[in-house]
Amino acid sequence: MRVIAIESFKNGVLRTYGEGELIKDQVPDMNPFKDLNITNPCIKLDSGKYVWGCECWWGETEKFEKKYGSDIKERIIVEPSNVQPLKKV
Repeated sequence: MRVIAIESFKNGVLRTYGEGELIKDQVPDMNPFKDLNITNPCIKLDSGKYVWGCECWWGETEKFEKKYGSDIKERIIVEPSNVQPLKKV
C-alpha cells in the first residue's frame, strides 16, 4: 500500500517524512518493541529510509491528497531517524 508519513500538519504547513510503501508486521530495533517482540507498521520511504507507524501519522497517499491537498500551503521534508526493521514476524 502506498502511504504518506506525516510528522505534523498545522496552519497549512505539512511536515512530512515523505511517501513510500507500507510494510506490516515488523519489529522495530528499539524498545519496548524489540524486547517484547511487538510489531508495528513500517514505512519504507522512496528515499530508502524508514519511519515507523508509532513515529508519525500515516495514511494512503491518494486519500490524504484528495482530502487535504487544497489546504497545504507549504511542504517541508523531515529527515527520519532511519531505524530499520529488526525482523518480520
